[in-house]
Amino acid sequence: MYKLSQSIWPRQGYNQQNNSLIPYSGAINGKLLSKIKLPHSLLSEGSSSVVVCDDKTLRVVNKGILSAITLVGEVIWSKKIAFKEFYSSLIALEGNKTLIYTVNTLYIYDKAGELELEQTLPAMFEYTVVPANITYDGYIVIGSRCEGVFLISDKKPMSLNTQGYDTGIPAIDKNNNILIADYSGLGACSFDTNSTKIYSNKTCYDVDLLPVVNSKGITVMGCLNDKMSYFLDTNGNILYKRDVAALYTEYIDGGWIELSKNKITRLTKTYEVEWTRHINLKSIYSLNPPIVDNQGFIYLSTDDGFFSIKSNGATNYKMPNKDSVVSIVENGKMCFVEDDHINIFI
Repeated sequence: MYKLSQSIWPRQGYNQQNNSLIPYSGAINGKLLSKIKLPHSLLSEGSSSVVVCDDKTLRVVNKGILSAITLVGEVIWSKKIAFKEFYSSLIALEGNKTLIYTVNTLYIYDKAGELELEQTLPAMFEYTVVPANITYDGYIVIGSRCEGVFLISDKKPMSLNTQGYDTGIPAIDKNNNILIADYSGLGACSFDTNSTKIYSNKTCYDVDLLPVVNSKGITVMGCLNDKMSYFLDTNGNILYKRDVAALYTEYIDGGWIELSKNKITRLTKTYEVEWTRHINLKSIYSLNPPIVDNQGFIYLSTDDGFFSIKSNGATNYKMPNKDSVVSIVENGKMCFVEDDHINIFI
C-alpha cells in the first residue's frame, strides 16, 4: 500500500480532502527569487506540475519529462513518461516516490527514478490534470470516464459501483470515506474502502466539479449543468446550496473561497457573501481550487495571469502566468513552470 508524503506540498489539492487551505505562508511579495532550467523536451505540449518529496527535493513534470531537482537547480535524474493525449499532475508518496497517470495507466517511480509500478486498467481515466488521491490506508483513488472510481494498491485493483460517467478525482474525509461527484449516476455519494456505499444524494444528480471537504467535515460539490453548488453533511444531507457552479477552498475563518466562471467570491461560514470580484476565467472544469494561506491571502491562476488577492478582495500582486499549476516549495515560497524553467518566487 502507498502513503501520501508528509512534505509541504505532496499534491495539488495539498491534502486528501482536496482542500488547499495551507497551514503556512504563500508567496506574499510576488518577487521572483530564482529560475531553474528544466531538461529539454522534444514535445511541444503537456501540462506541468511540481510537488515536494520527503527529502525536500522537487519532482517536476513538464512536456512529458519527469525530473527530480533540488531547490538550487541540480537535476538528480530525468525520465520520459508515456504521453498519450494527457497526463495528470503529480503526487509525492512516502519514500521519495512519485505517482502520475495517463489515459488508462498509472505509474509510480521510486526515489532513483526507476519504474516501481505500472498498472494498466481496462478503462479510461477522466481527462484531468487534477492529481489522483490516496486514502489514509493506502489506496490510490482515480475516477474514470465510464467505469466509476478505481482503488489501486499493490494488489488487484478494485472498482466502486457508481453508475455515472466522467467521474473526477474524489475527496477523502477524515473517516477515510471516499466522496465522489458521480455525474448522471449516484450524484453526490460516498463509499468506504470496502466498496460499501455510505450515501447517495440524487438531488445532486449532475454534480461534476471537484469535491472538497473542510475541517468541519462539510463537503461541497458543484454542478455545471444546473449552475448549482451543494454543501453536504457527513450523511449526504444538503445543508445549503448556491446558484452557481464553482470550485471551493476553505477560508481561514471557516468560510469559503468560491471560484466560478469569471468570478471569485468570499463566503462566510454561514454562506453570506462578503465580497465578489470579476476575474477573467472562462472555464473552471478540471481546475484545482484556489490556494488560501495561513494569513488569508488567496492565490489563483486566471486567463490573465496569476493573482495574489488580499482578504478584502483587493489585488496583492499579479504575475504573468496562466498555463502552469502553481505549487508551494517551502514556507513563503511558491513556483510555476514557464518556458521550460521553474520560476520560484516569494
